Amino acid sequence: MISDQNKQQRPRLRLLGPFVKAYGLAYASVVGPKLLKCLLSLRRQKHGNRREILSSFYSVFQRSLTVRGFPFFCGAVVGGYTFLQIPFRILLRWITLQLRGKSSLIRRDLFEILPRFFAAFLSAWLSLGLLNDEHFKAEQATEVAKTSSAEQDDYEVALRLATEPVPLAGSSLDMTLFATSRAAEILIHRIWLSRKKSRIAKGKWTALEGVITQYADSWVFAASTGAIMWAWFYLPNSLPPAYNAWIKSAAQVDQRLVEVLRRARRGEFVYGENTGQAPLLQSMCKDYDWPLVWGDPAKTVPLPCEMVHMGTG
Repeated sequence: MISDQNKQQRPRLRLLGPFVKAYGLAYASVVGPKLLKCLLSLRRQKHGNRREILSSFYSVFQRSLTVRGFPFFCGAVVGGYTFLQIPFRILLRWITLQLRGKSSLIRRDLFEILPRFFAAFLSAWLSLGLLNDEHFKAEQATEVAKTSSAEQDDYEVALRLATEPVPLAGSSLDMTLFATSRAAEILIHRIWLSRKKSRIAKGKWTALEGVITQYADSWVFAASTGAIMWAWFYLPNSLPPAYNAWIKSAAQVDQRLVEVLRRARRGEFVYGENTGQAPLLQSMCKDYDWPLVWGDPAKTVPLPCEMVHMGTG
């Protein structure tokens, strides 16, 4: 009896397994870094803000468990792809039976390809609908505005920028960029490997092609990260919010220095000229106990290394 029950449960586990694995991995990737940040903050704080940190600690778990969160989206895509193949296979089998003698019109390999394609398409379509729910996006935008207001002078400006609709932009932009770049990488690798085998077989493989094979990944990585960092400095709204958060966390730089770069690019911050930009960096000088004259671009040319490198220069 026990063995029969186990046999009956195995198909169910096979259907639930992909959903659970995808959900678990996505949940860990979303919650893990935030949880670590909360724990580090909790360790640094003695008594003051512990309640606030614990509250954010709880909200991290709560937000990630929602049906419209990214972990459920990943689980729904993978689990839906696995589950929906069953009805599509049944439907395709019924269609072939209806065709009877005309079943030869459907190639045999399509019996494998079509159910997978339609299952992937439908599960992704439904899951993206949940992830990009307008009400849920509005709540997320409000949270982004609250965190951004600490870096901007006006909370209303931050709220407007966070909630301003961007055409064709959804909540899965970071994942779309990752999936697109990964798919392009696999496609280019396959094309290049096919070319390599053909060239080697013909004895036409050159040293230059060998160098390209060895260093192409590094060149592409350097170019792509350079483009992302340029966008982070000068066009932060063009990047997914997660990218901005990761880079900001890794950089550990005062945002007023980043704002100086943006104003310099716009021609507002000019060395040797009084353009009214001194208060921006002078507020930073007060916070770090530096001479106020360091923050005046009309008097200090260029900015001291200690200021640019946050006291490590």
